[in-house]
Amino acid sequence: MRINITPVDVLFFRDSKPFGRSMEHFAKSIFPPSSQTLYGALRTKVLEDLGCNYMEYRNGRLVLANEDSLEKVKKAEGEIGFPDRVGSFSLKGPLLLKDNNTIYLKVPADVKEIDGGYKVLEPFDWTNSNVETDLETIGNYPHIKTDSGVKDAKGYISLQTFNDYALGAEIKEVVSCEEVFSHEIRTVIGTEAERNTSKEGQLYTVGFVRMQKDWSFYAEIDSLSFLPEAGLIKFGGANRVCEYETMDDCPLKHYKMNEIKDSIKESKKFKIVFLTHAEFNNGWISNSFSRDLELQLEGSLKIRLISACLCRPDVILGWDLAKKKAKPLRRLVPAGSVYYFELLEGGVDELFKKLNLVNFSDNNQNMGFGLTLIGGW
Repeated sequence: MRINITPVDVLFFRDSKPFGRSMEHFAKSIFPPSSQTLYGALRTKVLEDLGCNYMEYRNGRLVLANEDSLEKVKKAEGEIGFPDRVGSFSLKGPLLLKDNNTIYLKVPADVKEIDGGYKVLEPFDWTNSNVETDLETIGNYPHIKTDSGVKDAKGYISLQTFNDYALGAEIKEVVSCEEVFSHEIRTVIGTEAERNTSKEGQLYTVGFVRMQKDWSFYAEIDSLSFLPEAGLIKFGGANRVCEYETMDDCPLKHYKMNEIKDSIKESKKFKIVFLTHAEFNNGWISNSFSRDLELQLEGSLKIRLISACLCRPDVILGWDLAKKKAKPLRRLVPAGSVYYFELLEGGVDELFKKLNLVNFSDNNQNMGFGLTLIGGW
């Protein structure tokens, strides 16, 4: 199922800083939201529609007021899972969507702004240049030769522009953050729900996000059969609501897979760009890699990590609705991070089947962590 999620008002996706009484009184919203946030929103939507008893659900039993068929309850359990384990429901996204047909991605970390234009870094072997680091197995680091100042490129690129980037062509357009969303500062008062009165000492300032006209979120969902094809969904904090509807057309079809495959067949080199954040057990790298930074995937596919260009780590938490408490903080590899690889064994078709537009993460793959897109270098 493909869905388009359109905000009807401002949204709030809380950052990881402490917020509450006797703590920080300004809550800032991050953007774009994490895949964990959307995963939780979709699961909560289904549970609410089915009339879930959250007290029972918290204790590991799914009791639904609006469904008395044991077969369907078991199916819902298998798809949605429980607070301590996920079900078969999986997510890819969220990604930014403009005009209901054009995907936009965070600018990859190896794209830099130089002299008003955009250039792409490439791995450079520094082992013969007397450069030493604490990374014993990596001697290649992203590099570009220039006499001008280098700045990180900020904003978003269309999927069509990503095709140019992935094929080594010039990047001509980067959409600024201001063209996608703006911040709105509002004052919020804590209230006593039972008495409908304000709480003492709970006056806060909250930075909401308002998406610009014609912008929305796109996601692909698998194994969530109880989700209606259209409706309203609470997305993010402060009970903000979005409209959603299913899509027949796939905006990811504009990705030039065959041309990118051909370029990799010749060079045997490729890069993976993360479209959503990933969670690796060894910090910035998966523990699936050997000490020599090689990875043997199922079948005959074998790759080796050459270098990486990373953004600052994302720190996220989240709210556990069933347990009514904050989730633990985690440091994640952010969207836009780029990993350079060499194809050692196996074919390019097999490479794309195993690593392109899949969730590559040590943890929480079902939640949409580590969505990938392959390019050449």
